[in-house]
Amino acid sequence: MKSEILPHLYIGDSADAKQFKGHLICVLEGIPHDEPSHAMWVPVMETHGAEVIYAKEPQLELACLAIQQFMALSEDVMVHCGAGMERSPLVVTWFMHTHGGMDLENAWKFVKHRHPSALNRLQWLRESRP
Repeated sequence: MKSEILPHLYIGDSADAKQFKGHLICVLEGIPHDEPSHAMWVPVMETHGAEVIYAKEPQLELACLAIQQFMALSEDVMVHCGAGMERSPLVVTWFMHTHGGMDLENAWKFVKHRHPSALNRLQWLRESRP
């Protein structure tokens, strides 16, 4: 279910993305076959099979720059993943931390308050990189 985190910034799932009228940032590893054609695709996770190994900071930053640009224009943007519970909340948490001046824990708490179905995946930011 879509949640407004800040004015013009939303988190959602794949079903929400099909109905959303603003800009879309898909943060899944692969583009869903039915993804709206105007969506921006930014795969933010390093995976091994179905297992997430860690979040890729350059990709997180690319997604954050897109969010920042759309919000600066007062245009709606939704960050979405498959279920709207792990990857997209993590990206928006990272945005709140790096572009909103919040420490990581408080950014996570803010996102969780606005999007209660979010799961805490901060460990994906803290995992050691190869």
